[in-house]
Amino acid sequence: MKKIIITLIIFIGLVSCKNEAKPLEQNNPIELETVLDSINEQAHGIETNTEPYKHVSKPTDIGISFMQNGEVVMPVNGVLTLNKSEFDVVLNSKTGIDVFVNVSKNNTIYTTALQTNPLTESEMFQYRSTIAEHLFNPDKDIFVSDEGTSIWFYEDDEHHKFNNVEVKDNQFVFTRTIQSFNDIDIKEITSINTVNIPIYLVFVVLKMKDQKVDLEEQQRLAVKIEWIDNDYHSEDMNYEERRTYFDKLLRNISPEILPVIDTTSFDTDRKYHFYTNQELKFINIEQIYPNYFAEGNNYKTAPSYSVILKDDYNSLVLTTFKGENEMESVLVNYDYKGHILDHIVVSYDEIAEGLSRTHAEIGHKKIKVFNTFFGDEIKRDSTAYIFKSIGEFGKIATEHSSSLKGNKMVKLNTIYTDTIQFEGYNNDYDYFILLGKKNGKDMSLVYNWEESKYNFTKGDTIKVTWEMKGLNIVGDEDLIEFIEYALEAEKID
Repeated sequence: MKKIIITLIIFIGLVSCKNEAKPLEQNNPIELETVLDSINEQAHGIETNTEPYKHVSKPTDIGISFMQNGEVVMPVNGVLTLNKSEFDVVLNSKTGIDVFVNVSKNNTIYTTALQTNPLTESEMFQYRSTIAEHLFNPDKDIFVSDEGTSIWFYEDDEHHKFNNVEVKDNQFVFTRTIQSFNDIDIKEITSINTVNIPIYLVFVVLKMKDQKVDLEEQQRLAVKIEWIDNDYHSEDMNYEERRTYFDKLLRNISPEILPVIDTTSFDTDRKYHFYTNQELKFINIEQIYPNYFAEGNNYKTAPSYSVILKDDYNSLVLTTFKGENEMESVLVNYDYKGHILDHIVVSYDEIAEGLSRTHAEIGHKKIKVFNTFFGDEIKRDSTAYIFKSIGEFGKIATEHSSSLKGNKMVKLNTIYTDTIQFEGYNNDYDYFILLGKKNGKDMSLVYNWEESKYNFTKGDTIKVTWEMKGLNIVGDEDLIEFIEYALEAEKID
């Protein structure tokens, strides 16, 4: 009976499962009662190297990245955008590894992986559903199946599933090259340059218990691959050429100084210079509007202006006319090669029924987006976003719990009034803190007035007018803490 030892992996930034991952201790070689003969019988008859071997379980941090044309391409919001050409999956580890991978043409497992239910309850993440395959990936492919998973492992130089293994900076670098997709469910091989549908990848990490592999998840990673045609991102266009081309597009866009209020509508007096199809493909317009070029849509897009949110990326506002009756402007963050990092709608108008409008206030640290619906009664709502250093927009929740309200939810930027017992001030932190008690419980508020303004003494009963407000953490402008912020106060006799 052949036996297999599973090495657990930890990937920083993976989607966390319900149970928090804990560090693993160094383990001696262990054995799992898994019969490879049985696995091979259920793996569609694919031949493998039958020489017996063991996997050694060692704690290790693994980095997973994707390479194409010599450059790293990382997923953005779970979406990996690739050319229809060869690419590499690269894993970095200090030890040997085992990686469980499911690849599918439909999004069923991918969608499930975005939730919190354990994937190990699924049949395809059982050992009996494991797909056996050749060592060293000689066909440079990746198996696709709705019913099973692959195991990518490295035991030693004679037993692994990678095209190349090398050591750099005291770490193993495992590279698996992908040129085609081998769908073993329908026995069909598809070359990358002819694929026309998204591909979904799910990586699963298992936990260790008492030196045995347990079918309880530790972490997971879900990635959707979307494809772009090679005619505008050709392999002949290197980094500098792409950057030069993108810089050329930027030069034709007028910059705006923050803060900016975007109220773009059909009433806006602006002359638009619409992008060509080549330019639209270069700026990855289909990542914003997947059906942009669909028959009958008649979309057209023009640059409106640029803003500087952070120095790490470019931020452009693109206005798209969706036929004759709808238009919207989207704030898009691009890296310096023209890849989209994130985007949000900052204005919208429609003239068919005239029922809704959107506008936004783009500030130095955050964006407020306001939506108005003109029905039987006018309804308004708003959403705030902060800027993250990686180019993403962080949505700010509109309600937060407050100790002044018994830990009930309160709305942001809404005025509240409470009566508390004054205990004193604490000015030892980055913000000034007013200390008090309510119903015998300690509470605090941030304030910004001179202490002499009210001359409160300990034990005074005071009425405080306040709001829940987001304040930047000193030293890390990407982080915001939501706290009760005192606007004014008065002593009650």
